[in-house]
This record gives sequence, C-alpha cells and structure tokens, in this order.
Amino acid sequence: MTLPARCVCGHTPGAPPQNTGVIPDEWALAYIEEMAEIEAQSQSAPADGEQP
Repeated sequence: MTLPARCVCGHTPGAPPQNTGVIPDEWALAYIEEMAEIEAQSQSAPADGEQP
C-alpha cells in the first residue's frame, strides 16, 4: 500500500492520526514504528509509471 506524501501538518493522508491524548507508551511507540515502516516503503517504491 502506497500512501500519498505528508501534508503540511505532518499527517499522512489515508493513515489514522496519532492519538495525542493519554495513551500507553507501548501504543505510541507501535504507531510510530508502523508509520515509519509505511513511510520507508513508500519512499523506496517506484513512482507511478516507473519500472521497479
């Protein structure tokens, strides 16, 4: 799954926004790790029309 680039506010369209309320650290870290993986995959994926 390739998500569009981040908007000016830092939110990745198509992904849920990070919960900035009081949540367990493990949940926050899991969100950060998942979003980092998605972002890394989208940066390494070829652009539309390019060959892999």
